[in-house]
Amino acid sequence: MDVAAALELLGSVRRRLDVVELDLVQRIVGSHEAPELLVSEALDVPHRQAIKVIERAQLLALDTPATRLVADKFRAGELHQGHIETFAGVVGGLENEIRSDFLNDTNVITLAASLTQRRFAERLRLAAEHLRRQRGMDNLERQKRQARLRTWTDRTTGLWHLSGAFDPETAVGFSARLEAMVHQLMSEGVAPSSPSDPTERRDHIRALALAHLVSGHRPTGAGAAELLVVVDTTQQNEFGEPVVDWGLPVDLPLGALVRFFDRKPGIAVVDIARNGKLVDRTDRLELGRSTRLANRAQRRMLRGLHPTCIVPECVVPFNRCEIHHIRWWRHGGRTDLDNLAPVCSHHHHRIHESGWRLSIDEDRRVRLLLPDGRVMTTGPPSATEVEAA
Repeated sequence: MDVAAALELLGSVRRRLDVVELDLVQRIVGSHEAPELLVSEALDVPHRQAIKVIERAQLLALDTPATRLVADKFRAGELHQGHIETFAGVVGGLENEIRSDFLNDTNVITLAASLTQRRFAERLRLAAEHLRRQRGMDNLERQKRQARLRTWTDRTTGLWHLSGAFDPETAVGFSARLEAMVHQLMSEGVAPSSPSDPTERRDHIRALALAHLVSGHRPTGAGAAELLVVVDTTQQNEFGEPVVDWGLPVDLPLGALVRFFDRKPGIAVVDIARNGKLVDRTDRLELGRSTRLANRAQRRMLRGLHPTCIVPECVVPFNRCEIHHIRWWRHGGRTDLDNLAPVCSHHHHRIHESGWRLSIDEDRRVRLLLPDGRVMTTGPPSATEVEAA
């Protein structure tokens, strides 16, 4: 048996075990007064995680059309544990006024069952938003009330942890400031405490950046915080509105964009409006060999062209990517727009250390040649017009 077949078999076994776990937990919930204690000890998981396992089991035990369908598809292997966690998370966030309507509708489950976990989550959230709009409910205000921040100390490592949940409007502003500070710290040189692994190093610097922000420091100069928003007026969402890409997988009303223009101190908002062609409004897109780092104008253009890491099927957002020279800088590559692309830390390491060969044609079609001879490709992105607000 080759490795790929072995992994596929392992995945099948895990999915089957997940189903067995669900059935056992449902039996425990009905026969024990403190099932979370038994589940925590039996599965060797923290108490909080045991409670979540029980809540998922209780949800799928409900006698509603949607929960019955999800449970049946889970047991049939059409949905996996990640889908169940997503379903439970969406249902757990529903208001009482729409939960019954949501759980009595099987259409969204039928349509989304074959999707990846991320797409599945998008479909479920969209269905919930439709119900809210039908009832005139303000989803953003509800999300603002649900903001939470939890802190604890890991008794094994002694490290202090934070875990937070924020509404999308707060999140995009916070993320812009955080990533600006990350870029500033990285441009100043790698901290002595940084790990050697590129992904771990970026996460480490992100922690340092958060500490800097909390201490009152702000990114300055060329690294000042900037929120790049792509407004595609050539497309419409499910509600007949222009498609807005905030740089994070969040849903925000168009009114939020106006509020960012008017009331968000410390953030420069740039509206990147897609109109079907690339219009150069700056003379700073070709820097040649004068500098290795992409400037702000180039980053804005690249953000409009590529919302995520350029490697096919990678969904790491642009603001967590590094700007890569297609023809490497050390091989004479120029810091010109047509030689630059956003690449996440993981894939940047692969390109430089593992023999991955990336190329982009004049229409920015991506071609990735892997060491084993496989080729991955994507078509060109939507062209954009970049315009400072």
